[in-house]
Amino acid sequence: TFFPHIHGTAFVQEAWRGRGAKAIDALYEAPEKWPASTEQILHPEKYFQRDRIDPPREVPEVAEIQGTPTFQQDVLGEWMIYAWLASYVGPAEARRASEGWGGDRLAIAVKPGGLSSRLQTEWDTARDAQEFAQALTKLFKVRLGKEASFREGDPGTLIYERDDRRVSLRRMDRSVELSEEMPCAFCTGSEMRERVRPTRKNDE
Repeated sequence: TFFPHIHGTAFVQEAWRGRGAKAIDALYEAPEKWPASTEQILHPEKYFQRDRIDPPREVPEVAEIQGTPTFQQDVLGEWMIYAWLASYVGPAEARRASEGWGGDRLAIAVKPGGLSSRLQTEWDTARDAQEFAQALTKLFKVRLGKEASFREGDPGTLIYERDDRRVSLRRMDRSVELSEEMPCAFCTGSEMRERVRPTRKNDE
């Protein structure tokens, strides 16, 4: 990935600007003070400016999805969400939709013949959440194609279905929850676990 080379360099340059080499030395010498998220790398002011510091909010772990225990959980962060959206809605809209990220939790559960995933995201404002939800709507219209059916579920919930795939998108104030059911030919429990690396956090 080019993220550390481009955005990491810009972050270090911001540390140098007005603070000099001591600021950079301090970053290396105090791991506990390293940026807490890719959001702080992308927006250095949210790390360096005391009145704008914006640490990520902790999103609780998910024990199960529709009765199936989860076996992998991760944090995506602003950068991963941006990169995901950009492939479908373009860089400009992806940037607008990913800014204002406050925290997230991606959980995956395996059942015979399929995968279930849930992405819970938190945003700085209700408008940020709305922009993300709108970008996701466009994303899934592209991914699932014209063959997908669309309907409204519970209040604030949109559901997309095509064959054996189902996507549910729910927005509540500053939160957006994305749930997806999809087929998986090799999802047989133990075999699946061997194919997937241990849980880690991308954003930390």
